[in-house]
Amino acid sequence: MMALGIETATSMGSMALVDDGAGVLAENSLNSKASHSERLLPSIDRLFKETGKRLDDCAVVCVSRGPGSFTGLRIGLATAKGLAYAISKPIVGVSTLEILARGLPFLSIPVCTVIDARKKELFACIYEWHGLEFESLTREMVIKPDALIRMIERPTLFAGDGLVNYGDFIARELKGLAIFASRPFYFPRASVLAGIGLKRFAEDKFSEPDDVVPVYIRDSEAEVNWRKRPDATGNNR
Repeated sequence: MMALGIETATSMGSMALVDDGAGVLAENSLNSKASHSERLLPSIDRLFKETGKRLDDCAVVCVSRGPGSFTGLRIGLATAKGLAYAISKPIVGVSTLEILARGLPFLSIPVCTVIDARKKELFACIYEWHGLEFESLTREMVIKPDALIRMIERPTLFAGDGLVNYGDFIARELKGLAIFASRPFYFPRASVLAGIGLKRFAEDKFSEPDDVVPVYIRDSEAEVNWRKRPDATGNNR
């Protein structure tokens, strides 16, 4: 059973084909200034050409549902839905923060995944492994870095692109409580996403394409500005 994974929530676009028996068949990642809309479909097409597989060989399409870049999420979800419709297959949407955490399996300490949310904030969630079991210790949140560090009371591994701008601050404030993943773990991987999706598909935890929506956690700038517009009576919305 094979899954296509599509991850576009961060600047590092990632696409992968994963088989539940053979493992990762192919994975492409590219961190560049080109937009996901320019490179996503060509990169997916390259996966199939490199492996000799076809889109309709996939049992499920898996996609990162956020949080992350609003534009990137819309592009990834629209592409995943279009491909799922084309082969009449379901979709599994997975949290971007969870994908990061599950890429660091079986840790003996909590893992806090952080994605830069701009506006001097982070998207974050804290997870913990209990043997083979995995649980979230917090909700997914948008939070100021200084508020996040107040939640850390024991040694914790940090991972995610939020460390690019806030890693030094976290290290300075938490000292020995903060342990940092290496740079390759700053970005979620589509192969991890597809592996999660295959497991959930086998457990009948999937959705029809129309039912999968992005999780932004907070409103986009456009939505905030729209609500500030005066209505016909001159009042703010």
